[in-house]
Amino acid sequence: MDLSARVNQLQTYLEADPGNTNLYGDIVDIYLQIGPLSKVKEYVNRGLAIDSDNPRLLFQQSTLHIAEGDYQSACNILQPLLDSGIDNPGVRYNLALALSMTSRMMKAKEILQTLCSNQAQRFFAADILMARLMHHSGELQDALSLANTLLEEEPNNGDLHGVISLLYLDMDDKVQALEFAELSQQSSPGNTESLSTIGHLALEDFESRKANDCFRKILAIQPKDGRAWLGLGLGALLDHDVDTGEDHLITATKYMPNHLGTWNTLAWLRIMKKDLTGARESIDIAMEKDRTFSESHGTLAVIQVMQGEHDTAERSIKIALRLDPMCISAHFAQTLLLSATQDKDDITHRMEELMTRPIAGGISMQQGLQRYASKRETKKLH
Repeated sequence: MDLSARVNQLQTYLEADPGNTNLYGDIVDIYLQIGPLSKVKEYVNRGLAIDSDNPRLLFQQSTLHIAEGDYQSACNILQPLLDSGIDNPGVRYNLALALSMTSRMMKAKEILQTLCSNQAQRFFAADILMARLMHHSGELQDALSLANTLLEEEPNNGDLHGVISLLYLDMDDKVQALEFAELSQQSSPGNTESLSTIGHLALEDFESRKANDCFRKILAIQPKDGRAWLGLGLGALLDHDVDTGEDHLITATKYMPNHLGTWNTLAWLRIMKKDLTGARESIDIAMEKDRTFSESHGTLAVIQVMQGEHDTAERSIKIALRLDPMCISAHFAQTLLLSATQDKDDITHRMEELMTRPIAGGISMQQGLQRYASKRETKKLH
């Protein structure tokens, strides 16, 4: 019997026994597989109207929220379930996933640890999520080690290939990043992580059209993906469409409020618009979140030079270079400061020329923006 026929059969049973919450749960399970989500919502709500504390229906409601991208509502259901003793792999995994999507990475790792440490009952999806969480927290080598272990068990897993592609991207291994991204796309064309890798590699090669195609595919699947909005913003920046770029970056900060690279990129875009007040506001937010990110101090120095505050700019440059001697924005600020000191003229007209000139490590400020903005790990550029 196919699933649609099974639903019809269960609905017949439900007509005869309208108070049977197990039947509601069975119907919801099928609609979660075949859709539409509107039917999932209908039968979950009807079942919960009979028994508002039914654990199975509550779990299904949380799964619906995750499918709709409403991760906070999912957390609001799953955490009380776990606290009440409903402790199973599905509850832990969904809660960890929802927490990670609301930027609570440490809590998500804590919830997931029990599943990942149970070698007798491996939950492969939980291990992949753990690798993602380790990546987000900057444990790149440990995340890659875990991912490679998983790769031995499932060498053709497209989702895992996507995770590994992003890890290599953030480790500046473009060859491996692209290789795993392409492997992922072969088996899982809708994998958003490998699309993100391909998109950001395209940005580094200044291929904005290819990059934008990747990011729009991601947003068609996950409209709240902050990295895709960031990628679109960077693509618009490459195309000198600063107004569209600003809109995209503001959206990115909404979904990634703690990502320092995004706030710094927004500041740079506003610098290019000569909106120094707005640029300073963006950097102030980045500083409030983490004062150890060298690029924030370097970007602040650029703003200070452009506002004629040369002494304070020198102090900001020193702080940035103390945090990271290769800080790209600090080296750019030094170049800008020297130009301002020598020419004694308005240096804003030289910004475009200076943006494309090689600075630290042989890369330009424009290349540096593409590089550090796309990092998952927000505290280091290199």
